[in-house]
Amino acid sequence: MFGFIFRKKQDEVRKLLQNRMNRSFLRQFRYGKRIDPRGSFCEVVWIIPYDDAVKYPDFTQGYPAVTKDISPEGLSLIHTLPIRAKRVLVALEGASETRFVACTHTHSTNLGYGYYQIGLHPEEVLWLDESELNLLRKSYVEQVESRREVAVPC
Repeated sequence: MFGFIFRKKQDEVRKLLQNRMNRSFLRQFRYGKRIDPRGSFCEVVWIIPYDDAVKYPDFTQGYPAVTKDISPEGLSLIHTLPIRAKRVLVALEGASETRFVACTHTHSTNLGYGYYQIGLHPEEVLWLDESELNLLRKSYVEQVESRREVAVPC
């Protein structure tokens, strides 16, 4: 019985990521050029690390990252710091809503020049309630404001 629930979650993740791939690579699919199950995919996403003590996302610690590539089985990100958390929540902005995917951190590989490639294995799509979304919005606003204070005018 529990295997069915796990497969249902995996199917939901694969469907979400496959739809994003299809929109991004539609031209390649149309002309039969797309043969790899993974493809380049550049989009800003929001990373929310899990607090290991309470096993719950810490919405106050969210930060942006850029995707490198995507497949139904995983995401690859580029960021200036390695991820330390074992699990993260990835916010993918959609046309009408933001979707959240719980992922297991698989690796943070140093690329040099202060950048890391981060590998994530998606596990399930999560829906957040309004209080969680408000915490995430507040964290975003605070980060934007702190960057404005540090910015040096030209």
